[in-house]
Amino acid sequence: MGKKENRYVRELIEHYLKLGVEKFVLGDNNLPNTEKFADVIQDYINNGTVDVIELFGSSFGQSALNNVTYEQYNKKCKWMLFLDFDEFLEVHFENNKSLLLKDFLENKIFDKCEAILFNVLVHTDNNLVHYDNRPLSVRFTEPNYNLRANNLVKAIVRGNLNKTIYVDGKPNNSPVEGVEICDSKGRKIKRYDSYFLDPPVFDYGYLKHYTTKTAEEYIPKILKGTPGNNPNNVEERIKLFFKFNKYSDEKMKIFENYFNRSFHYIPINKYNN
Repeated sequence: MGKKENRYVRELIEHYLKLGVEKFVLGDNNLPNTEKFADVIQDYINNGTVDVIELFGSSFGQSALNNVTYEQYNKKCKWMLFLDFDEFLEVHFENNKSLLLKDFLENKIFDKCEAILFNVLVHTDNNLVHYDNRPLSVRFTEPNYNLRANNLVKAIVRGNLNKTIYVDGKPNNSPVEGVEICDSKGRKIKRYDSYFLDPPVFDYGYLKHYTTKTAEEYIPKILKGTPGNNPNNVEERIKLFFKFNKYSDEKMKIFENYFNRSFHYIPINKYNN
């Protein structure tokens, strides 16, 4: 489900097409009479690669969308990956860096897995400040391994399970209890946790998480609020930005100029990362 993601949606689709993904289902959560995905990916919609579920301005939650899409599509596919627009999957075994996703998933280590959890790996802003139209993968190459946020997970789930996978109002990072889950090395996870896989596993697969991008690009993320169109706390979101990225006065000035106020009272470690 995405809102104000038109800058990035084509790169997302083309990244996963290279991995061998065949079908995309996008929940368009933009506000009415603003941008919509059809503005920039009508070609992929026309050829059937992308289906769009129109949620304009609704308070529809991510778990609810996961549940709807699984029920509608699971019998048409072997696996379904549930993720956000800023999460780009990388998979490989040992020194093989060019695996298609289906080849990765057909490995026998996943034979008894009904869902595989992939940790995110937060990528920093590379000390860039302003948006430019280069791909995310070119602009943001520096991961930050020292973050609690890397324990967060997203799941790829088998089709045809005949089970409840997601429940509206429940966390959407991982399927509900009762689904056999494992990590990206095929190891069964006995402890059920809706959000975290700790310590994180990056060996065979992980999600590059371009969570903040630049300070300039982070402002729309603050403004769009949560999936239910709830506003974000500006101060808390700026603190989070500098938790993930190195502090600079230039970056802070981007926020102060836009919101026309000072944020220097926010306790930020200027020597983080």
